[in-house]
Amino acid sequence: TKVRLRASAFTSELEKSLQSIPGVGSLTVTSNSAKDVVIGKTVSVTKGLDTVTPSEELTEFIVGDWIRIGDQDEGPLFFITDMSDVVPFFITLSSPYLGESDPSSSIYQHGSSQNRQGYQYIISFDAVLGDFPELGVNGDLLNGDSAKIEVTSCNWNVLQSLRTHATSSSPMGGHFHLIYGNERTRLLSIGTSADELKNSILSDIASIHSLSVTHEQDYGLGAHSWAVQLKSFDDDAKLFFAEGHLLSGGAVTVTPICPIASSEQTRYSVESVAGRRGEDFVVSLDGPSEVQGTIKHIEDGRYLAIYNSPRVGKYSL
Repeated sequence: TKVRLRASAFTSELEKSLQSIPGVGSLTVTSNSAKDVVIGKTVSVTKGLDTVTPSEELTEFIVGDWIRIGDQDEGPLFFITDMSDVVPFFITLSSPYLGESDPSSSIYQHGSSQNRQGYQYIISFDAVLGDFPELGVNGDLLNGDSAKIEVTSCNWNVLQSLRTHATSSSPMGGHFHLIYGNERTRLLSIGTSADELKNSILSDIASIHSLSVTHEQDYGLGAHSWAVQLKSFDDDAKLFFAEGHLLSGGAVTVTPICPIASSEQTRYSVESVAGRRGEDFVVSLDGPSEVQGTIKHIEDGRYLAIYNSPRVGKYSL
């Protein structure tokens, strides 16, 4: 299924179009765009109204532009549906303003009136449905010099970070190996090169056919990090397990990484995510009496259970 959108389509328009694709389910579309402050100008906003009154004519905007009101990061985002060219220069928004009324609220645009750059869309799918295939996009109909569109998404376990950590002030030493499913690599030295690491994985792990390895950083004391990207592999990508019992003065870990969109500009950056929402758990003690507790997820499948100690007796958790 294909949908066609204007280059400056607002988030609600993209959200409605994507929801028309069979099997996509419910989703939300937000954005970190429009965070460039308009200096010296504000708007008067009233809760529940879709019109705002600027302190003076907003020559920075035209109908169809995006505008953020209030807080630079958390303020609501709108697009402009109408602008009056006579005093008091009313601006009509795409939806009612639902924040607190404010006679002089800050406003933000995207880039400048001469260069709107390009808009960002953050698409959040229903976590219960798990991972979706990456959206395909085609920007052949875009106008402008070097105009393009790209998708940043996360394929779980495809990009991984391997890192050795010094656990004392003395240099690390020894070897480690990687386990992938039921396969494992030969022993690797803590100073192994990216090429050596790549070749050992390809030679020793038959279910991985192609990958790239980049040495990212030397932390001193023998500690290093490498970025491993799986490109061709059997079945679903798995997370490497690093076995470091032969290391001295250090440890080795592997963590999955999801790409970050607009990483060079922190105002706009957002990390992609992958996975499926896990089960919800409850905790109780059953015995001479029943005791209810609370539970929360910490990380990596570990949970913290809290409950009041019951009276003496034999209980099952």
